[in-house]
Amino acid sequence: MSKGLKTRKRYRLVFVNDNTLNNVWTLRLTRARVWALTAVCVAAIAALVVCVVVWSPVSYLLPGYMRPEQRRTTVDNTLRLDSLLASAEDQRLYISNIISVLSADSVQIAGTDEVNNSEMTDTLMVATAGERAFVENWLQRERDNLSVLTPIVAEGMMFRSPAAGATVADNERGEVIASRNAPVVAIQDGMVVDVRVDAQTARTAIVLQHANDFISVYGGIEQPVVAPGMRVVSGQAIGRAGTDGRLQLAVWHQGRSVDLTQLLPR
Repeated sequence: MSKGLKTRKRYRLVFVNDNTLNNVWTLRLTRARVWALTAVCVAAIAALVVCVVVWSPVSYLLPGYMRPEQRRTTVDNTLRLDSLLASAEDQRLYISNIISVLSADSVQIAGTDEVNNSEMTDTLMVATAGERAFVENWLQRERDNLSVLTPIVAEGMMFRSPAAGATVADNERGEVIASRNAPVVAIQDGMVVDVRVDAQTARTAIVLQHANDFISVYGGIEQPVVAPGMRVVSGQAIGRAGTDGRLQLAVWHQGRSVDLTQLLPR
């Protein structure tokens, strides 16, 4: 006969009352049933431990677990730190772009190197004195315009057209062509410094003082509606153009004339 484990062999467990010698409880078991009950008990105890750890405050006493408010605070701080890092990177890129745009030295060096290289490599045609003077004047105008436009870019100043649909006819003389009897407006916020009448043309000239040492002078205006000492905002009417639509506009910055084509919108 086989001497292996007999899983189906039956056993009986009897509980007897010592006083009356009566059977109180009888339990019939086999080895397979004992193993099954043991496995069920172990699984039940494990499930109970998991439930206690997951759904009870006991889990907060274990290493690695955080309280709900601590976890929420940690998540909020992490999200805020990520947003601040992204915003700081955007600000760094913005400032880097502004510095590169406002770097006058890089413009001067690049322009000078380009001129010198063109003169040295062009062996078939030597630049004349007039050509060199023209290039030097052009570079000087670019440097002046850059120094004038620096406070505009830095503080976000926006100059508008003195009249709707106005175009610059002569930049050197400051002539602007607008519609007949078109309203003339201030190109930027400022204060009226002077209002005078030209005895020859019977038209009015108006001088406005703007921020960052900018001054605008309007000529050829009829029916002025401002007086010295008044403050005006950008786009506010200060008079109207004549029947010919011709105006004179000059913008000055620290005693130097500003190129209207670079300053006014096109």
